[in-house]
Amino acid sequence: MFRSLLALTSTLSLLTLAPSAMAQQVAIPPVIKIVVPFASGSTTDVVARAMATQLGARLGNTVIVEIRGGGSTMIGAGAVANGPRDGSLLLVTTNSTVSAAATLKSVPFDMNKDLIPVSMTGEGLMMVGASAKSGIKTPADLVTAAKAKPDTITYGTSGVGSLPHLSTELFADAAKVQLRHVPYKGGGAAVVDLAAGTIDIMFGTYSTFAHRCHLTSDQSSLSCDRHHGFCGARL
Repeated sequence: MFRSLLALTSTLSLLTLAPSAMAQQVAIPPVIKIVVPFASGSTTDVVARAMATQLGARLGNTVIVEIRGGGSTMIGAGAVANGPRDGSLLLVTTNSTVSAAATLKSVPFDMNKDLIPVSMTGEGLMMVGASAKSGIKTPADLVTAAKAKPDTITYGTSGVGSLPHLSTELFADAAKVQLRHVPYKGGGAAVVDLAAGTIDIMFGTYSTFAHRCHLTSDQSSLSCDRHHGFCGARL
């Protein structure tokens, strides 16, 4: 059974364009688009759709969700940052966008000038999952395997610079091991490959694994059916 490894938190945030041009706008746009920079079916997508329903009902306007995943969230975030400044575009994302903007060599916008935070909408603890085929069942197993074969144990993330990427590298640095990064366009695709044994481990929020597993009564680990192909633990 995995024990607590790291105290990391993934947060969901609502951002909009900087108010330079929006300050002159009074009327609420008849159609508001919420951009999600992750894959369809991701946790962020689910939250955005719930927000769209509530926001549309309260405003009496049309609110739609558009998936613009890929590029470590830069594609979707860039679409909002460089889009019309009339309040018609909102971005629902995680702190992965902030970390990616700070670590990627090329970013299509200025995080400090082109987007402003509106509200934090949720948060969740990070967890780690391991493929059943990897033979990894505890943190000690992971460290031992990684030290025996450096740069061989593979881990999936939702993109370069994302929170799962940074948290895995933080763990590797603390354990003094070298792991091999396999970036995906979204966490869902990584989970599928994790269950299939294509990758060995994956760091993510509980909701990333929720459709395949459930927390044990003491909330210390994940309990998964054998056919789901992996086990995990709360960080």
